[in-house]
Amino acid sequence: MLLVTTHTHTHTYRLWELKTGKLLEKFDGHNDSVYSVSFSPDAKLLASGSLDKTLKLWDLTNAGQANRTTSKCRHTFQGHKDFVLSVVFAPQGTWLISGSKVPSSALDPQPRTPNPKP
Repeated sequence: MLLVTTHTHTHTYRLWELKTGKLLEKFDGHNDSVYSVSFSPDAKLLASGSLDKTLKLWDLTNAGQANRTTSKCRHTFQGHKDFVLSVVFAPQGTWLISGSKVPSSALDPQPRTPNPKP
């Protein structure tokens, strides 16, 4: 199944099944325009980054079910000091990476042990 998202100036964006044109889900929760979205590698989650300086994580496991058109946010990540302009899942799906105009530092997620002395 090929999926595509679209957004409007009302801070809502939508998930469509590309082949049929069927609306599967609406996502409403950001307080400003959504600038970037990313599907997890297993297509079970969708992340969105917004000009409201937040990231939101949405569960897609029930997308497109009958009598359900608006999804609820699973989690909101706060902490950016400027607009969230890009968001992407790492290939393994265990990390969510975001970017904004404000420089930030990156942390190495792998714990390091000191080299043993000979």
